[in-house]
Amino acid sequence: KHLLHCVSRLKAEMLENTTQIAKETSKPEAKPVQKILINRHDKVVMLDPAQIIYIEAMGSYSTVFYKNGKTIDCSKPISYFIAQLDPKLFYRVHRSYLINMAEVLEITKKNNVGILMLSEGHNIELAKPQLYKLIAEFNESAEEE
Repeated sequence: KHLLHCVSRLKAEMLENTTQIAKETSKPEAKPVQKILINRHDKVVMLDPAQIIYIEAMGSYSTVFYKNGKTIDCSKPISYFIAQLDPKLFYRVHRSYLINMAEVLEITKKNNVGILMLSEGHNIELAKPQLYKLIAEFNESAEEE
């Protein structure tokens, strides 16, 4: 009788500890950010995510392509932006590109590549598998709405 009571108490404690560890190690939901701060050598630039068309990675640096033809070079890797931006709005279509889904105008399929046409005349060439993943992502987004 004492043994059964002891075992059940031990199970309850183990379950409680496992639940606590899962809560501590679970990845928090990405929160939409009002502005993203970029430190440059001479100033701090505040980016409005709604104005970003896409971000292109170049090693540990990135170029942000902004509306109205602006570009901002920064020493942040693309992973910094992925962590800061809302994953429902920004999608990594390629190792080097993070796009604002709201800025996609058209997707063209040609032979073994796809061309992603973004606002303001920006085009990104993608391999077909990446293109199909993007189309699936658009379909998932449409189903959630």
